[in-house]
Amino acid sequence: MRIATVLSSRTILAWACAVAIAVCAGAGVAVAASQGGPAVSPRLVYRARVNIEGDARLDAIVLTPASSGGRLEATLSSGRTQVVDTSSDAPFLPGLVAVGNVNGYPGAELFVDEQHITTEETVAIYTYARGTLRRAGALPAYGADFGIRFGLTCASRGRRHYIYDDLYELHGSAHQRWVRQETVYVWRGSTLKRLGSSPTRSISGPPSPAKVGVRCGRPA
Repeated sequence: MRIATVLSSRTILAWACAVAIAVCAGAGVAVAASQGGPAVSPRLVYRARVNIEGDARLDAIVLTPASSGGRLEATLSSGRTQVVDTSSDAPFLPGLVAVGNVNGYPGAELFVDEQHITTEETVAIYTYARGTLRRAGALPAYGADFGIRFGLTCASRGRRHYIYDDLYELHGSAHQRWVRQETVYVWRGSTLKRLGSSPTRSISGPPSPAKVGVRCGRPA
C-alpha cells in the first residue's frame, strides 16, 4: 500500500507538472500573440444587396472567387449588369468586407478583399460613377505577420472625404516599441488620391482590434 501510495503521488506530481507546463506554454503563446498585435481576419461575403446607384433601390452584388483572377458582378435595379475582373490570387477571393457611402456622392462604395498575403490584405474600393462601376484604388488592411497591422478608417471635413490608412509596426529587438504611421487619401470624383504620410510616432502598446482591418461604412 505504501509503494502504491508513493507511485500515485509521483503520478499526480507528474500530471501537475505537465498541466503547469501546458498552462505556461499556452500563456506564452497568448502573450506572444498579444505582443505581435491583435489577430483580426476579414469576414468575407460573396452575395449582398447594396444600393450602389444612390436611387434608394438595392442592387445585387455577386463575387466569384478564383485563385487566378475572380469577378465582381453588380446587377442594378434597372436591370443593367456591371462586371469587373479582379486580380485575385487566392481561391477564396475576391470577397466583400464592407459597404458604405464614404465619398459624399449618392450610392454606397464596395470594399473588396482582392489579394492575400500574410503581411496584409489588399482591399480595393469600388464606386459607381457615371454609369460604370469603377475601381477607385486599393489599400493594405488587416495583416497576420508578427508585429505588423493595417487599419482603414473613413472621415469627412466639410465637403472633402478621406480614407486614412494606418500602419502599425513593432520596432526593436531588446527594447521593443509599437509605432504608427498614417497615410491620407482624399476622394477626387471616383478616384482616391494620396495626400501624404505622417511621421512615424511611438504608441503605447499594440493597436486594439477596433483599429485593425476596414473600419469604413458597415461590415458586409
